[in-house]
Amino acid sequence: MLSDPRRGPLLSLCIATLNRARYLGQTLQCIVSQADPDIEVVILDGGSSDETAQVVDSFRGSLPSLQYKRKSEPGGVDRDFDEAVELASGSYCWLMSDDDLLRPGTVRTVLTRLSGRALSVIVVNAAVYNEDFSELIHERMIEVAEDREYGSCDDERLFIDAARYLSYIGAVIVQRDLWRARARTPYYGSQFIHVGVLFQAPLPRVALLAEPLILIRYGNASWSARAFEIWMFKWPDLIWSFGRFSRHAKAAVCPREPWRDLKTLLLYRAKGAYSLREYRIWIKPRLQAEPIRWMALGVACLPGALINILAICGSVLLFRHARASLIDLRNSRYNVFKRLGL
Repeated sequence: MLSDPRRGPLLSLCIATLNRARYLGQTLQCIVSQADPDIEVVILDGGSSDETAQVVDSFRGSLPSLQYKRKSEPGGVDRDFDEAVELASGSYCWLMSDDDLLRPGTVRTVLTRLSGRALSVIVVNAAVYNEDFSELIHERMIEVAEDREYGSCDDERLFIDAARYLSYIGAVIVQRDLWRARARTPYYGSQFIHVGVLFQAPLPRVALLAEPLILIRYGNASWSARAFEIWMFKWPDLIWSFGRFSRHAKAAVCPREPWRDLKTLLLYRAKGAYSLREYRIWIKPRLQAEPIRWMALGVACLPGALINILAICGSVLLFRHARASLIDLRNSRYNVFKRLGL
């Protein structure tokens, strides 16, 4: 059952943020242009030391429903989003990122889909751009032409279709009562609390919106420096922890141990995300005398600049469609072309 709209707004836009003032203002500005009596904005600040508080204060006049809470110290993105939902009063919570934008009319489109519908979750599709939105990378993250709906009996199909995309938290609009009724603390520290909440049990009714309503700023994740840890270990560990899904379904989302693949290690080395440090912390303790241990060590010792040059050239010549990886390679600390201003 839906919460009674008379107790509060229909939709709470819940933003967890930490030291992202330069982006948060742009996100709030796009919300202001779509302000509606049926929404509120809830910002949970994990203890920012930049101008986040001042940026939020500048929007109080244009967003009268704005709630802002600043913590004394960081608690982690999972805990912060959970606390933002606790602060919210809407029937639904949109777990919104602090640096992305909404297309014009998005809020009204979502409110229309929520009104009078017994939905538990909406998955909002997105287009992906580079950091300053000057280059389109992906027109839509989920390649579907029409909206879809899933019932509890379609749970594994939803998992296969959407779980990989749902690593992006800004895609999730969830019924607040459902969120609060499910286990959340086991997923603190996973970086993907929303995925744990959504897939720990079947969801009664889910709508996937085909039109890309969100504009993602690629390559700007707050945990980019931890990319190897997160994508090689935390994300696979979470996906493969769902015992109720088949091995086929989980493999469709991600490999169980992606770090065992040579090409993957070489790519992360080229991106500057894999080095002897990551080998010693994450790979060495998991292996004994297996040959892959020496392969992983060898990749970690390869000259990063050389691997980056080869990867960039290969991407330009052979994999022009892989624009996201090319951006990562160009942003790598090993990119000689960037240092030379080329």
